[in-house]
Amino acid sequence: MAIGTKRRTHGGYILVKVAYGNKNWRPEHVLIMEEAIGRRLRRAEQVHHINGIKDDNGIENLHLFPDTKTHIAAERSCADVVREFLHSGQVSFNRESGIYQRLL
Repeated sequence: MAIGTKRRTHGGYILVKVAYGNKNWRPEHVLIMEEAIGRRLRRAEQVHHINGIKDDNGIENLHLFPDTKTHIAAERSCADVVREFLHSGQVSFNRESGIYQRLL
């Protein structure tokens, strides 16, 4: 495949072919963050999709965490907010469709 070719993982992330060979694919969101900060990511650093959409790789939707611990804390805070909305009645789970929905 040509360098620059993109493919989607089963998890919804976009990979980009960066060199020839089978193992030369890198996550697009990582490449975009590295370009924005002007260096390769450090081993522990993690790129987070702010809106939760794994193929929305615009820099405005990406945030760089220094490590897994802080990234997990952010993910948990999102889940906590959703639970607050559920408990306050602003969000409900529709059993027919199997999705959460915001109530007006």
